[in-house]
Amino acid sequence: MSLDFDLGNLQLEDVKMNKLKEEIPIEMLDYSIGDKGSLRFQSIKEIEDVEERILAMTELIRETFDKFSFPEEWNEWYARDLLGLQYTKYEIDAMKREYRIKKKRELKKKKEEELKQKQKAKQMTKNKGEYKINF
Repeated sequence: MSLDFDLGNLQLEDVKMNKLKEEIPIEMLDYSIGDKGSLRFQSIKEIEDVEERILAMTELIRETFDKFSFPEEWNEWYARDLLGLQYTKYEIDAMKREYRIKKKRELKKKKEEELKQKQKAKQMTKNKGEYKINF
């Protein structure tokens, strides 16, 4: 089994003699998302800030599963699961609460807009000295 990193026409002698500096894309460090030995996975696990660690893992998952269009919530959930930073019961309850509040606000805003539209339709309008009532 060999890993082909596709460095192009770069020869080992060129690197040794001319000391060429070649940038290796971060994707070359990954060969499997589930493999705990992946260099990129290990580097993400070593990030000290929890939020940065979650964001980096979310980015890795997004790149790995780019053929599928999973929602960002799922990517973050899976990243937390891989890192062992699952949501607590209180965080889940807070997320549900925020979602319900958001939906209620959207519904209230929609009802207010519909009410304004109805009020506009029932207004009296004056056209060239005549009053016209719209129902």
